[in-house]
Amino acid sequence: MNHTHILSLIVSVATLTSCSPDISEVFDTASVDVSIIDSIVLKPSNSYLIASAQNEVDLFPVCYYSVQGQRMILPIETIKDEQFVWKDEKGRKVGRRFSTSDPKLAGTQKSFTVSPASRPEIASKPATINIISPEVPGAEKVIPIVFHVIQSTDEVGRLGIVYEDALFLKQIEKLNNVFSYRVTKDATGVDTKIRFAPAVFDPFGNKLATPGIARHVFDYSITPAPDADYPITLEQIKKVVNDAKAVWNPDEYFNVWLISEASDQIKEFAYYGIEYTFLPLFVLSEDALQSAPSWLSLSVPSSPDEVLITSKGLPYRLQDLLSAQNAANSTNELIDYIGYYFGLDFYASHSFPLVPAYKKGEAEYYLKNETEMKENDENFFRSTNIMDDYTGMHTTVSQDQAKVLHWTLENVVGRQFWKSSRALTGK
Repeated sequence: MNHTHILSLIVSVATLTSCSPDISEVFDTASVDVSIIDSIVLKPSNSYLIASAQNEVDLFPVCYYSVQGQRMILPIETIKDEQFVWKDEKGRKVGRRFSTSDPKLAGTQKSFTVSPASRPEIASKPATINIISPEVPGAEKVIPIVFHVIQSTDEVGRLGIVYEDALFLKQIEKLNNVFSYRVTKDATGVDTKIRFAPAVFDPFGNKLATPGIARHVFDYSITPAPDADYPITLEQIKKVVNDAKAVWNPDEYFNVWLISEASDQIKEFAYYGIEYTFLPLFVLSEDALQSAPSWLSLSVPSSPDEVLITSKGLPYRLQDLLSAQNAANSTNELIDYIGYYFGLDFYASHSFPLVPAYKKGEAEYYLKNETEMKENDENFFRSTNIMDDYTGMHTTVSQDQAKVLHWTLENVVGRQFWKSSRALTGK
């Protein structure tokens, strides 16, 4: 988080009365005199909460104060829980992080207020949380995944660049941790009942040297496409994966093509080469169209020849496994693009009410949403969702998103790999 620009604050309370704060000065985060606070807005991390011990909502107090008539906001680092009191609609004290497993509360609303412990007269207005029932999104599905590590002969032979197996196995570990809801507590996150298993056998029945990893080394090169808006084209991706013989039967394998582009000529490889290009396109039947998510443009293919490479696997720039989320790189993590491939969409936030959408809010401190901390008019939250932008943490899938994942796996062409055990058993 860039403190130089976002902490437009003061060094001490004494400074408040003596001079105007400089934009580069930083508040002493060790302690805050709550007497400087003149108003509080309670912004919970989510407006919904699943009634389960595994879920919790953060009742965050946005605290305002004034300096020479200018309204300012205390940074998150200065908020000490022991300096505040939270109460529910019945006046009972609660903690900053609220959780309930009482099934009787499902379908009801809870309201909360917060005030400085020493100044109850400036309590916030009530913030309302909708309590919902936990739901199992679908039957457990095991997805056989294979990372096709595609490198040029020159890169491996002359330069000696070889990526260790651990890099790819950690991606499978992260997928399973996130899809199983093992990483963090969230208001609406769930165990999706979707698991990723490294493929053990190749299409010919041979055991892979390392489960989940197939290496392809051959002569190829990728140069930026002439159109600067789209530096990599679908045709380029198709040629590379076909020449690598890395298009394994998509009804048996979830192919992830990790294409090395060591020259680093193609910026935003994933953004221009993946996102909406690799959303689901085809469904198995006309009946599936009736229940399809509204943001997907789907049809029934007239013949197998109509099915594009986009329904046979997911490409990703190999080097971005190391640099995604780097300050100098706005490429998102691989898991985010897997979300697109499975039918989720960052811009379909209106279709996922359990995921708080962030936008410009009233508080200048958090206005730009350039870190994992986000806000909207009702919520202030750490962005944990799988479909967040590249500044996010990508550690949870919401309950309503999980239902879409299962719908995609049950109805979309090229997402039927979970129905086959061939990649795991060899037969």
